[in-house]
Amino acid sequence: MGDLAGQTGVKPILGSMVSWADLLKHIAELTGHFPTSSNDAYNYKLSDYASFISSVNEFRTGVVQNPLKTIQDANDILNHLHFGFLIHGKSSLFFTILEQTDLKITSSRIKNGRAAIVTGTLNQWKMAIINVLTNKSTSEAQWVFSYCFDFFKSIGLQSVWADYRKKQVDSGVYLLEHKK
Repeated sequence: MGDLAGQTGVKPILGSMVSWADLLKHIAELTGHFPTSSNDAYNYKLSDYASFISSVNEFRTGVVQNPLKTIQDANDILNHLHFGFLIHGKSSLFFTILEQTDLKITSSRIKNGRAAIVTGTLNQWKMAIINVLTNKSTSEAQWVFSYCFDFFKSIGLQSVWADYRKKQVDSGVYLLEHKK
C-alpha cells in the first residue's frame, strides 16, 4: 500500500469560511440573542466549523444542547459547509467516486492518470466517507477517503462520524465500522 501513496494523492483545497462577526451580529439583530449559548455552556474547545454547526442548530431550534451531540446528529446543517480536494490517481478511482458518492468531480488527464477537483457539502463528504470505508471499494478509493476522514478529524469535525470507529486495514488505510 505504501507505493499507492506515490501514485495517488489528495490535497485539501477548499473549505467554507465562517464570517463570525457578521453571522453573530445579524442573528442577534434579528432574534435578540446570540446563538452561541450551547458553545458557551459546555465550554468545549471547538473548531470554527464545529462551532458553526452548533450555532446554526441553536439558531434553528432555540435550544441549548451539547454541541458534540448536535454535530453528531446535524445532518441537514452539514449542507451549509462545503469542502474540496485536489485528487490524482488512476481513472478507475474517479469512476469509483462517481459510483459510490454524490460528490462533484471536475477532472483532467495527466501523465499516468487523472487529476480532479472533488467537492461537496460536509453532508455529502460524510456519506461518501461512510460509503467508501464501510462497503467494498478499491484500495485506492479507501486510501483517498481515509485521508479525507483524517483531514476532517484534524479540523475538529470528528463528531460527524461519532457513530463509527476505525478499523486499521493497512498503512494509511482503514475501514469504518458502525458502533452498535
